[in-house]
Amino acid sequence: AIWWAGRGQDTGIPIAGEGAPLVSEFAVLEFASALGMSAESGRMLMAQALELAHRLPRVWARVQAGSLAPWRARRIAEQTLILSLEAVAFVDAQVAPFAHKTGPAQTQRLVETAIARHMPAHAAEQRERAAEQRHFTIDHDQVSFAGTSRVHGELDLADALDLEDAVRLGAE
Repeated sequence: AIWWAGRGQDTGIPIAGEGAPLVSEFAVLEFASALGMSAESGRMLMAQALELAHRLPRVWARVQAGSLAPWRARRIAEQTLILSLEAVAFVDAQVAPFAHKTGPAQTQRLVETAIARHMPAHAAEQRERAAEQRHFTIDHDQVSFAGTSRVHGELDLADALDLEDAVRLGAE
């Protein structure tokens, strides 16, 4: 709901994914207050409801039919908020028949597949951000009494497997 507020116009804010209606910022705050929730918790609950009703129609139909627990549907909706219309339609079609037994990891893999198939630019950005997070550090500044050093890192899987093999062979 969007309406005139005071001297200006409340233009609405996007709280769910692309294609979901805008919502009055005041409505979000009033909703959260009425439920005794924080503003952020109320916003997330409203975003999940909009996501289900407007972008995940198959999952929403199962909730309305009573064949899917609302908490499961909300968990799916939370993960699809960032998806494009095409990607969310793909997820909805794939997950709806099995949503009653789909876990968070399966849903996350499906969302990642949807991003790769339907949002290639976003997938490339995610890969670049992940590459920036990779590092490997050997800390010789604080050598232990036993003469050991700490090692810390985050590598892509292929590099991590190669490092593990090299360390194992060196140890042998």
